Amino acid sequence: MELRGTAAAPGVRMCVPGTAGPRSGSWLRQPRNLRGASADADRCTRNTATVPVLGDSWYGSRDMTTIRVQTRDRDDWVDITAEARSVVRDSGIGEGLLTVYIPHTTCGVAIQENADAALKRDITRALGRLFPWNDDYGHCEDNAAAHMKAVFTGPSVQVPFERGELTLGTWQDIYLCEFDGPRTRRVIFKVTR
Repeated sequence: MELRGTAAAPGVRMCVPGTAGPRSGSWLRQPRNLRGASADADRCTRNTATVPVLGDSWYGSRDMTTIRVQTRDRDDWVDITAEARSVVRDSGIGEGLLTVYIPHTTCGVAIQENADAALKRDITRALGRLFPWNDDYGHCEDNAAAHMKAVFTGPSVQVPFERGELTLGTWQDIYLCEFDGPRTRRVIFKVTR
């Protein structure tokens, strides 16, 4: 089900979770079990009634798409690989580069192993040791550690694609890395020829 141009946001396309959206397929991904990893249900629609998909009319480019992602905890990893694949396929471009950009200062993006959920917990703990939440920071807010973790992971990644498919390795997925949640975050996908 697609809703177009509400009074609050004319020209913005909205997808109702669990229904076919403006892109091919359903925006509510089914849980998957990769090589013994626990199932990871779609987190891009969790705890939200609708998911804005800001695309063509908003940016004036069919090759750029923005989604909103709801995180659950202060430190959280959300797999956004299916959304990235969908953006590339829907672009109609066979070969190019996908940039995934996070326009926030307390979360980042990373390409990391998809088969072992314990690894993401290990990375989160290691970042917590490097940048402890309660330390003697001069930042005027209480989230300096989140800013430091975001600097460490970075705001963007790029993935080449060919024949309309991302060239990620067997064990790689793309993750939004939340360090100051729970929050609703934006993720911008840009396809370049």
